[in-house]
Amino acid sequence: MDILFSNKRKLLDGYPIGLYFAWEIGSISRRERSYIGEKLESVQDSFNAGNSTRVFSRLNSATGNWDLFYYSKSEPLKLHKELERMVELKLINEIENDDFKYGVYGFGFQVSIDNPPDLFGVVSAIVIGANIVKGKYTKADIKEARKHFSEKDSRQIIPIEEFPKE
Repeated sequence: MDILFSNKRKLLDGYPIGLYFAWEIGSISRRERSYIGEKLESVQDSFNAGNSTRVFSRLNSATGNWDLFYYSKSEPLKLHKELERMVELKLINEIENDDFKYGVYGFGFQVSIDNPPDLFGVVSAIVIGANIVKGKYTKADIKEARKHFSEKDSRQIIPIEEFPKE
C-alpha cells in the first residue's frame, strides 16, 4: 500500500490513512523528537555540500516500525517514486538483517534547487509492510539496499531516555 498526498481521502482497513501516520509520529517520545530535530540540521549541511538527496531512518521503539526521512531536489512525482524505492530498499535490508516483520513509514521532503537550498516540506508519504516485499526481491536488490543502509552490526545506536540522568 502507498499514498501520494492528494486531496482525496484514502482508507486502509476502513480507517483514514492519515491516522496511521499520526499514530506513528505521535508515538515518538519528546527526547526522540529532539534527536530527529538534530538530524534535520545535518540535512541542510548535506545539501550545502552539493548533495541532491539525503536519507536517514530510525527505528520507532514504540511501534517497531522504521521511519524513513528522504530529502530530494526532484519534482514531486519523481520524488514519490524515489521515496517508494527507498522504503522498499529499507524493508529489504531489514528483512535480510533481522527477519523484520513490521512496516516502514516514508516521508518525502522536497528541497529547492536554489542555492542555498530551502526545504519546501512533505510532498509524499508512503507506508509499506514487510509482507508486501518479503520474498519478492533479488540479490541485486539486496546489494542496492546495503549500499544505502548499513548492516545491523554497524548501525549507530543512540540511547534515548525520557528523563536522562545528568
